[in-house]
Amino acid sequence: MTCKRALTAYPELLSRTVAAPSWVMPGTVRDNAIFLSGEVDEVGLCFFETAACLAYGENDLPEHLADLPLGWHVHLPGDLPWCDGGAEAAVPALRLMDKVAFLGAHRAVLHPPVGFADGAARLVAFVRAWEAAGRNPEDLCLENIRGEDLTGLWRTLCDLGCKVCLDMGHVLSYGQYGLLSLPGLSGRTSMLHANAPGPGGRHLSLDTLDGAGCGVGRAMCALLPDDAVVMVEVFDWEGVRRSLPLLETWFAAQR
Repeated sequence: MTCKRALTAYPELLSRTVAAPSWVMPGTVRDNAIFLSGEVDEVGLCFFETAACLAYGENDLPEHLADLPLGWHVHLPGDLPWCDGGAEAAVPALRLMDKVAFLGAHRAVLHPPVGFADGAARLVAFVRAWEAAGRNPEDLCLENIRGEDLTGLWRTLCDLGCKVCLDMGHVLSYGQYGLLSLPGLSGRTSMLHANAPGPGGRHLSLDTLDGAGCGVGRAMCALLPDDAVVMVEVFDWEGVRRSLPLLETWFAAQR
């Protein structure tokens, strides 16, 4: 078993799967992954922009990354072409998943379509294309984002068999508290994005939260199944590190 240095002081976190983004310091995905392999359990590949990430080559994603003691998941781009339809949006998403198949990455975080009267139908078409490619809808984690707190898509999401990625910063930024009382949310949540909201949409470390924010964070941690991924979605290592003590406290409070 590989010792994860960042987690050794936190017994509650050691019993969970803790992830960090593939961008916590300047450098390539490769550089960040090599560093993180000694610190956390899993890396979330930040494929935020479709064209740039499809262009990644051997320097960014060398084959030897598969030898690192890490799990992997993909954060699919925020610029998928939903305007062309759900099946069309799935095309680059599936290409990106195929690109990192050598890492064993199956799970993906997806921003749902926003601003469409037929958003649910577009999501259905995306998931059908995902299934047609031989992938499991349970590996798709829909994230609550600005303009879409998932409450309007809940029945569709459940019928499709998708999972949920709860984003703490978005709940706090956009007042998405209704999401937390959806029926069956706990059993459908497979990932937490742990971060504090900052100016301009920045993701800050959890130690910047006030008392009310900490209360929401604690409640969100209480919703997580034991096998959910705890993704500290802060894009600098010091911020990730400073977030761990609060997460440890919140999970310990459930005992």
